Amino acid sequence: MEREGADGNGATLFVSDRGAAGPWVEAPAPVAVPEARDVNCPNYHPSLVVLNGGRDVLELTSDYDVRCVVWYATGALPPR
Repeated sequence: MEREGADGNGATLFVSDRGAAGPWVEAPAPVAVPEARDVNCPNYHPSLVVLNGGRDVLELTSDYDVRCVVWYATGALPPR
């Protein structure tokens, strides 16, 4: 059973300087997966690594390209 995702699903990161305590702000995901959904490939388990003292993030995530493949990119995080 597939479910529709919320707006921004597969294209948004939630970022906090205080861990789970928040507050949280939205940031664009370096690798957008516009058709992320509740199946085992599209954006199934994205991995993030903070770089450059918290200014940037490396994202690895999966999506279909004939078969399930991993894509990666870096992007800027919001200023703190």
